[in-house]
Amino acid sequence: MNINKQTLSNALDSASFPVLAVSLVHLTGDISILSKLPKPRQAVLGETQGFYTDLEKNIIKNLALEEITNFFNDSGHRTPYIPSEDDLNIMMNFVVGDIVAIDYVPMMLQELNIKDEPSEPAVSDCDEHNDMEVLIIGSGMSGILAAIKLAEQGIKFKIYEKNDSVGGTWHENDYPGSRVDIANHFYSYSFEENHLWSEHFSQQPELKEYFNKCFKKFGINKHTHFNTTVKSMFFDEDTKLWTVSSERQGKNIKEEVNLVISCVGQLNQPKIPSIKGIDDFQGSIFHSARWLKEDVITGKKVAVQGVGHVGEYLVEALAKENAEIYISDIHEPSLKRVAQQYGAHVVGLDEIYDVDMDIYAPCALGATVNDETLSRLKCSIIAGAANNQLRKETVHGRMVMDKGIIYAPDFAINAGGVINCYSEVKGLSSVWAMGKAEEIYNTIENIVKRSSAENIPTYQIANKMAEERIAAIGNVKLPL
Repeated sequence: MNINKQTLSNALDSASFPVLAVSLVHLTGDISILSKLPKPRQAVLGETQGFYTDLEKNIIKNLALEEITNFFNDSGHRTPYIPSEDDLNIMMNFVVGDIVAIDYVPMMLQELNIKDEPSEPAVSDCDEHNDMEVLIIGSGMSGILAAIKLAEQGIKFKIYEKNDSVGGTWHENDYPGSRVDIANHFYSYSFEENHLWSEHFSQQPELKEYFNKCFKKFGINKHTHFNTTVKSMFFDEDTKLWTVSSERQGKNIKEEVNLVISCVGQLNQPKIPSIKGIDDFQGSIFHSARWLKEDVITGKKVAVQGVGHVGEYLVEALAKENAEIYISDIHEPSLKRVAQQYGAHVVGLDEIYDVDMDIYAPCALGATVNDETLSRLKCSIIAGAANNQLRKETVHGRMVMDKGIIYAPDFAINAGGVINCYSEVKGLSSVWAMGKAEEIYNTIENIVKRSSAENIPTYQIANKMAEERIAAIGNVKLPL
């Protein structure tokens, strides 16, 4: 097998070096190799590099490059070494930089799933003749796991979920940037490993997709009742049964069950602090678990110049949000079809600059923002899909700003195309791509804020931010 050492070297730069060190035991079968390597400091939650210095990382990396290359170039096609319990304990001590009791080894062997033993639970419809019945409250991470394990044992169960979808906290906390705070490879089921996480600390859409996939794969959906809220529970010491009162779509339900597993979580119930004057505050107040989804498009007048492939998608999205849409295009058949399908107003090629609009969206040719059109445009925002919208950036970027128009720099607002291409090349999910694309809003917002604070046109701020990011990263290394 041919190994591209530069590609491998770049990939190892993104590794967790304590983990990389112990992985060499699997490749060499030699536990003593750890004694040749610098030892990490005591582990702290969220710190994945063992507090190694750059010099210590290089020592590990250089040895890893040598051993990985040897392993894959070995004509004998070696298989990775499965450590004994004693060796695994030594590896555990090394990774955490502390002593781990050997009592934890059997559990870790099961969690690591490295032995040739089946670990994936069987999908089960449960033994319907079993008198035992378990009620699980909540279909988040813990609720799904409890259900899978009960199904594995053939125990009858059902889930009551107050929401209309699975995911628990990852369903309710959908605010921008919501993500897990420990590495994904820990925050997943040992029997359903995911080797395609797009980030070490993935965001809400990707996490919810993972749990939804598990929910369906193991047949838990067949035992789940959504929009069902448990109101109260009472345990009878004589009958040894729980009496559970719940509500589903306005109907009250009262029943007895043998066991109740509460998986309601703790990160989805808003607690609003008592702040002096909060009742008199005139602005928006909301908890992150109840993120405010404002309607900012309904009734807005948007002029879309060009209804080709991208322009039509924009018109479709605007129509769904009840915007008042004006369109122009050189291709009459497309213009008529889009107007009829989405209820848009057709205007002439030149007339579009005179429309009394809120947003001008150039989605055809570039250089449409120039001396002549700027004197006619009656909008507060320019945001479109065309390239090079400003005829002369240094001139018209300032003119746009002086007119009080917010200009979304074309290469920044259209970054979704590059994100989508990257996700396809790397085999990442559409959910990951959409999550990244949604971050463009925050980027544009930051550009506009800096533009106002520094009195510099938005196109210049966008360029500065790109240069700052490149400088901070240094030599950009793409993950494998």
